[in-house]
Amino acid sequence: MYRLFCFSAFGVLLASPRAFADPMPRNRPGIPIRAEATEVRLVDGSHLHLTLREDRVDVTTPYGKLTIKLADIQQIEFGTRLSPEAVSKAAGAIALLEGGDDKKRDEAWKTLADLKEMAYPALLRLERHSDKNISTKARASLADLRKMIPEAKLRKIDRDVIHTEHSRIVGRVESLEFKTTTPHFGDLKLRLSDLAVLRTGNSIE
Repeated sequence: MYRLFCFSAFGVLLASPRAFADPMPRNRPGIPIRAEATEVRLVDGSHLHLTLREDRVDVTTPYGKLTIKLADIQQIEFGTRLSPEAVSKAAGAIALLEGGDDKKRDEAWKTLADLKEMAYPALLRLERHSDKNISTKARASLADLRKMIPEAKLRKIDRDVIHTEHSRIVGRVESLEFKTTTPHFGDLKLRLSDLAVLRTGNSIE
């Protein structure tokens, strides 16, 4: 009787493979990866499919700060992000230029020259300075940069482009990183400095 019971139970298990099946078999070895809501292209050319764990994106534009719901975003083209050191050096140079010391002004222009293309956003602001000497020098520095570096590359420095269904917004995404979940690596924090393009599930092909 006991042997008959064992054989019967064994037969049930063979007939019901789901008894031991993974209740959530997606993204397991040998099984096709599920489609994730967002695709990102990194600056090195590689791609990741993932789910963003962000509700909204804060963007600083020439007209003020905006908060955009992630559900409204179709695509973000990320510009070249300035390092904290470059931001600090450029801000320090601008402060020196606004002082009246000619020697310190010379030091400030040298600092901006050493920053090369990373000084581009600062030079654009200085080009509109009320001091004519500063604006003229900034304009000349911008002309020198444009001779060395393509304008298209310069315009991407510290400048992101956010696409929604109805708008194209140019500014800077304020976050330093995005929280994400990936099929292979689980929860990850992606630095925005590593991202080139982000396309959400809201994108229109």
